[in-house]
Amino acid sequence: MMIKLLEKLPSEQCPKLIHRVVDGVCGQSGPRRTDYGERWSLPEWVELMNALSSFIRFGVGKGCSDQEIQELLSDLDTACAEALLQCVRSRFDEIRHALVDRTNGISSTQLQDFNWQLKLALSSDKLSALNIPLLNLFGPEGEWNSEIGEYRNEQRGAAHSHQCTRGC
Repeated sequence: MMIKLLEKLPSEQCPKLIHRVVDGVCGQSGPRRTDYGERWSLPEWVELMNALSSFIRFGVGKGCSDQEIQELLSDLDTACAEALLQCVRSRFDEIRHALVDRTNGISSTQLQDFNWQLKLALSSDKLSALNIPLLNLFGPEGEWNSEIGEYRNEQRGAAHSHQCTRGC
């Protein structure tokens, strides 16, 4: 368990480091290795930061109770485990909001502007014989990488056709 590397830090400095890690998880400036001297080698520092941020994201993302968090941290020094639990408990809503924003940022494709046209077919037995679109949807589709593509969906009775240009 790489979180055990946290024990190299004096227990009174643990809360400050953990809050800085939470800052990083929340999209703010995270901790800098130079602020903590040479306690950890570079590989140890990277492992510790990854382990702490992963643990925080896991605990908040899964909605772990205090007891569950304490069980997960049973191998860690009591003072460090308590500091980590206190930080997660006190900043739970902030961390959860950051995780939701991060997830939404990954999958936030949405229609920005579109035109639609609907035609009404009055005779259902002739619906399959119609050779005109009953529903047209035209519009640019905004994607997370800001590329704009046009998506066209035509529905003709039971048949559907889709056309997509530029990055769809």
